[in-house]
Amino acid sequence: MNSENAALTMTNCTVSSNSTSGYGGGVHSGNKAALTMTNCTVSGNKAVNGGGAFNSSATLTMMNCAVSGNKASYFGGGVASYSGSLTMMNCTISGNSAWSPGGAVLNDFSATLTMTNCTISRNSSHEGGGFVYNANNAKLTITNSILWANSAPTEPEIRRQSGAITIRNSDVQGGIPSGVTDGGGNINADPLFVNPSMGDYHLQGGSPARDMGAFPWPVAVIEQDPVPRFYLWQNHPNPFNPSTAIHFSLSDAGLVSLAVYDVNGRLVRTLVDNTLAYGQYEIVWNGTDDMGWNVASGVYLCRLIFHERALTGKMTLVR
Repeated sequence: MNSENAALTMTNCTVSSNSTSGYGGGVHSGNKAALTMTNCTVSGNKAVNGGGAFNSSATLTMMNCAVSGNKASYFGGGVASYSGSLTMMNCTISGNSAWSPGGAVLNDFSATLTMTNCTISRNSSHEGGGFVYNANNAKLTITNSILWANSAPTEPEIRRQSGAITIRNSDVQGGIPSGVTDGGGNINADPLFVNPSMGDYHLQGGSPARDMGAFPWPVAVIEQDPVPRFYLWQNHPNPFNPSTAIHFSLSDAGLVSLAVYDVNGRLVRTLVDNTLAYGQYEIVWNGTDDMGWNVASGVYLCRLIFHERALTGKMTLVR
């Protein structure tokens, strides 16, 4: 438990198979504490509220985390947040369950929840609200995320009791629910996960959710180059509005980083940070930053890093 104005950072951790008769089976952050979790797995934990994690009057930040297979006998199978601030970026929330609404996430008592590039799938509750339950004037903002195949008797993706919910540029099964603000760019189409039954929520090449979810901009293999090389082509179209395709090839398998920077060297968007096989690839950038906001017109740099080698190209966005 992290509390009383303390600050804790957890990196590359696994929190698994814990249980409590109270709050936060795996992680409990409260009383104005600040907890940051990066590249962590929270799985197989149990609690009354917040099977995987519980955040109360604190600040919890989760980046590149997997929250799966946790259970709550009441609210928030994966995560429960009360009167605090919860930020989730590039997270997968899957296979969690709760008896009451909020099989994946509970956002309650004036809490603020911001989700960016998250995949929320196959969570369940015995009442309405398979994915998230937003109540008591809580605020929820979802951007560039996928809400698909969650289950509950009613409102399987989102249940809003009160408070403000805004969803933009996301794939929501069944469409945007009543009472939720449609921020634009949303779709209702099968995201074409690679193998969700085995926990693989990467997107297939033909996915309509190209810039959404924890594994956005599906890395589509164009072809297997008979003589592969490390190369970055000029983006097309260029200049562009609103989106452009970036093509590159890899000489062999390895960790790949592809990111967009402004001309002052500030990171704008991370497009790829993953291990890929050799071949040619296409990534689409839709002119938004890591928080899902449209960036201004101007010149941007795309930087490709592979085996400690780097290639850089210039892209021009014209609004």
